[in-house]
Amino acid sequence: MAPLNGDFDAFALMVDERVTARRAAPALVVKIYKGTRAAAPGVVVKALARRLRTADGRPLVPHAEIDEATSLDGVVVQLGNTTPRGWGTVRFPRYRALSAIKDGERATGALELAFHDLHPNLAYFVRSANQVGGLSLFFQVLLFILAGWAIRGVFRWSWRRRTRAWFPGYIGHDRADFFPEAGRLMWGPDRERQEGALLRALLCDLEAAFTPRLSPWRRRRRSRFVLFVTGDAALTDRVAAAVRDTRVRRTVVIAAPESGAEAPGPDLRWAASVLDGEAALDPAEGVIQGTGGLDAAALAGRSRIPVRLGSPALAATEAVAQGLAAVGLAAVLAIPWLPPIRPPDTSCLARPAPGPASPPAPVPDAAGAQSLYAADKQRIEAENARVDAKEKQGYTVKTVVYLGSGVAAFEHPEYNGVLPELRGIRLAQQKMNDMAEATPHSRRNYDGNVFVRVNVEEAGAGYAKAPEMARRIAAQPDRKVLGVIGLGESRKETIEAQRILGDGGLPMLGIGATSETFQSHPLYHQVSYDNPEQARLIAAFVRNAGVIPAGDGTCAPAASAVILGDPDDDYSKTLSDDFAAEFRPSTQLWFSPSNKSPQPGGKTVYSLSALADETCAIVAKDPRRTLVLWPGRAQRLRDFLQTVKGKNACPSALTVLAGADVTTTVTRAQQLSFDGVTLYYSAHALPSRPPNEMGREYLARYSAAYGHDAWYDHWRGPLAYDALMTMATAVNTVCQLNKAAGCGRGSVQVLSSFGVGGDAGLRGATGTIVYPSDPRNASGAVTVVPSDKRFLILRDTPQGPVVAMECGRRDGGDVKTTWGPHDEFACPRR
Repeated sequence: MAPLNGDFDAFALMVDERVTARRAAPALVVKIYKGTRAAAPGVVVKALARRLRTADGRPLVPHAEIDEATSLDGVVVQLGNTTPRGWGTVRFPRYRALSAIKDGERATGALELAFHDLHPNLAYFVRSANQVGGLSLFFQVLLFILAGWAIRGVFRWSWRRRTRAWFPGYIGHDRADFFPEAGRLMWGPDRERQEGALLRALLCDLEAAFTPRLSPWRRRRRSRFVLFVTGDAALTDRVAAAVRDTRVRRTVVIAAPESGAEAPGPDLRWAASVLDGEAALDPAEGVIQGTGGLDAAALAGRSRIPVRLGSPALAATEAVAQGLAAVGLAAVLAIPWLPPIRPPDTSCLARPAPGPASPPAPVPDAAGAQSLYAADKQRIEAENARVDAKEKQGYTVKTVVYLGSGVAAFEHPEYNGVLPELRGIRLAQQKMNDMAEATPHSRRNYDGNVFVRVNVEEAGAGYAKAPEMARRIAAQPDRKVLGVIGLGESRKETIEAQRILGDGGLPMLGIGATSETFQSHPLYHQVSYDNPEQARLIAAFVRNAGVIPAGDGTCAPAASAVILGDPDDDYSKTLSDDFAAEFRPSTQLWFSPSNKSPQPGGKTVYSLSALADETCAIVAKDPRRTLVLWPGRAQRLRDFLQTVKGKNACPSALTVLAGADVTTTVTRAQQLSFDGVTLYYSAHALPSRPPNEMGREYLARYSAAYGHDAWYDHWRGPLAYDALMTMATAVNTVCQLNKAAGCGRGSVQVLSSFGVGGDAGLRGATGTIVYPSDPRNASGAVTVVPSDKRFLILRDTPQGPVVAMECGRRDGGDVKTTWGPHDEFACPRR
């Protein structure tokens, strides 16, 4: 007697409700046996499977058909191939972990096998960390510690949590550690128990495919998984037992075993009424009779499970919207910690104070300056005579040579920094010898301070005689002359002198030279920043701050720059090139009255008039956003500005930023900020704004000796003071450490190479001086240039200089890392 399709339809509808139910319910396991009215239960299974696809074969519900020949890997493939549109990718981490342990080498370890299979990229990185180039040993060790903790801690804990529902009971231990027990199980001889563990892991992965619900793909998974099991009754029993053990709620199992001991219900119509709740049935497992007489296609008809396919595009859109919402929420939560949002700042940086101009201190003529210079030399000689007397009394005296240029050849003394430089040296010598007077160093007291003799050597205008003097200095006894300071300008003569002194074994400490060409000799260090550092800071300054005034009282940052360099001057050329590399767009112009060959990287002109014409043509294109950088010597700046002022084609307003060769003494004496010119200039220090107690001490000593004269705010004074104090500290340190062995150039060389003052550095009048280890030097030697040396940009105003930017080390832990009207800009660092 052929069954009615209505019986199958009623049964199929009840299965559909269980497959598509949104509420949580235990998994359904239904076994269909042959009965008196049916001969082919497999037909029912195939008919139900046909209803899970559309007419053109697209899957509506993820399902798999299992028999004795189907491996669990095959089940995973079937479930992947029947994943409906909009579900995303269904992953099987538990199944993959156990499979990896089963197929892997026992020596590797269960945890490592699972981790490598699930996270191959991270596992490769951890295993190859010792081969990653550029990592320091400390970072490698830290990386291994963190990686080991992540793998053996977090990974083990998470997997114990993932498998606690079934694994301990399956292996017979209540508190089983997953990976050791999984290794013993999967590498043991019992293949049936291994397959049982893999099946349970697979069912748990199907359950986890619906959590967490935050994923837009997981929220669009509208049905449960369906497993169709046919063949031997033992296979059906193993699947049913796995469902019971794992207590999964998202899987429906329809089985057609060949035989069984259970007493089945009468027919499919009865089964439908049971599923609909009209009769009692074990919710985990039902046993009914099948139907016969029709094939699967005829039995299923055209009916399909009522499932609406999701949209991958809609899921992706939802994922993007979720991400944006998360970012928005994070931004809202971060608002209290964010800096205040301000409208664009159009204020002018370091605006001149209202009120009348303060008259500058007068600068003496060349003869007057020479007289002052001679007087300071006499004071140093008098101090040397005092030191000589101490040497005769048995106290330790060491000589430091100051190699400067002298002042006699300059028509305008304000351009020559040798006078404030000499004064700074004189004040530092006086302080060191006062300290030695209190606790002198001698053969009876090795812990005392050394008396310092200063020999002043004058190389002439442009340091013309510097190489000749260097040869004479290097020939002096190495236990007498222990170091050289000075070399205050980056010229070819001073570079040659540096080579000669270094080859003679003399430690050198530069005062104001900033060209990186000076940094080639291992015995040379300096107390000033260098040109690359200066270029970075200047570029940050003009790029961010309101430095170019407009006619309406507002100011704007520079959008472009024209750089006026001197190719015959190493300082000017290197600073020009360094700034051009840091700030773009920029145009380089070379002014070379003596060198007739054109320079690469820019146009070369040979007169101030031509330089003014070219500069004005560039600035006139965007006068409110174009800055003029003057990296050359101060002597030519006023002539250039006067030439520009006389050109009708030039804009009425010009903003100029000069290098450190332009000083406060020059700007005050020459009145460079005349109508239409806004002038900024970099500086190593502004003595009237001391950074720390040492700076205040220098200012007090200078004021007591010289008053508020034309060189009161010149940066070379405190920088020279720091140079001699640093060199004298090095001499003191080695003489105290060497004790009876004495101290010569070699000891000072070693100390200078590995950093005077150690990691904390020295407190200087221009800021803290710290020489960190040079990463490019495998011997551990320190850098030539101090780390984060204090740097200033000053604006010239009628009332005097105003600090527009300050960055670097002021004192100990006082490091200026930001600048601007509201400290809103970061100081560039190496």
